Amino acid sequence: MSERTVSDEMVPELDGERVLKKWLFAAALMCVGVIPVHVATTSAATTDGRTHLSHPVAAVASGGTIAFVVARGGDDFIDTMNADGTDKHQLADCGPGECYPSWSPDGGEIVFQREFDGVGIYVMNANGTDVRRLSATPAADVRPSWSANGREIIFSRVVGTATGGGIPPTDIDVMDANGTDVRTILSADGTFNIEPRWSPTGSKIVFMSGRNQSQQIYTMNVNGTDLRMITHQGANGDPFWSPNGARISFGSNRAGGGKLNIYTMNSTGGDVRQLTHFLPPMEAGDTSWSPNGEVIAFEADDGGNGQSNPNARAFVWTVDANGTRATTTHVRCAAVGCAPRWRPTSDGAGH
Repeated sequence: MSERTVSDEMVPELDGERVLKKWLFAAALMCVGVIPVHVATTSAATTDGRTHLSHPVAAVASGGTIAFVVARGGDDFIDTMNADGTDKHQLADCGPGECYPSWSPDGGEIVFQREFDGVGIYVMNANGTDVRRLSATPAADVRPSWSANGREIIFSRVVGTATGGGIPPTDIDVMDANGTDVRTILSADGTFNIEPRWSPTGSKIVFMSGRNQSQQIYTMNVNGTDLRMITHQGANGDPFWSPNGARISFGSNRAGGGKLNIYTMNSTGGDVRQLTHFLPPMEAGDTSWSPNGEVIAFEADDGGNGQSNPNARAFVWTVDANGTRATTTHVRCAAVGCAPRWRPTSDGAGH
């Protein structure tokens, strides 16, 4: 596959990354809108549906390293950069599909998915060396992330074909960090269960699922018990834990009118706070938290195409965790699966 097209996204195939990109079309409701400029601003909606730019505000300042995904020549690559967009380095080629990188808790390794012999899960050192495959060959394993102690990796496994152009059914599986002892902790039950992430405390898993005939966010124990739906209004997805496990960032269309914004909530679904207030067609989403929990990195699309569209013009942005001071790094990223991920500190905060 040498070129990404919208039609490719909608083909209900099980092989390769086309299935996963099609997921992003189905999951587009979890994205959020942004201001299409490259300075931080405050904004207010106008009667014609556009965004009015008012006074500039200070750019977000937070240190550290961010891994993200870049499209080059038909393939996706994992790059890293400083949080201000400087000092970029290319680490790995994921093939013509997404990468979905996730840092180990100590920041020493990155687990990711790659399109080769199906879609498999790989791990590498933080500098891109010692790349090794964890999945069987062939495989359909996607969306990996680490356990809080770094000893296990959780991921989704495609177990069937999509019907009606929808998302294929997926189990949630866990394996040891070396790829052994693969076991299912949540069966598909005929629907998708994707983007599982371990809580920083190690006691809970958050994920997105269609098991209630709608796109919602769930939590469960690490053995798959105590399954709870924690969102109920609108369609919701892309959950990501704050470093202390107290809050979860996510995307939602709950405001109606085609508005897709970023929210946070507590770990049981309460105390929902809207962080962005932007209007269509601008979008943002795919969040991760800085290690100190004060800033959120995200993908923003300022070209008028949604972030699930391979023709979108996407950049890595940051915003304070209270919704203020949104600004761009000016760094272009992959329109499908930008996946900006802040590198944790040595104590595991922020993975």
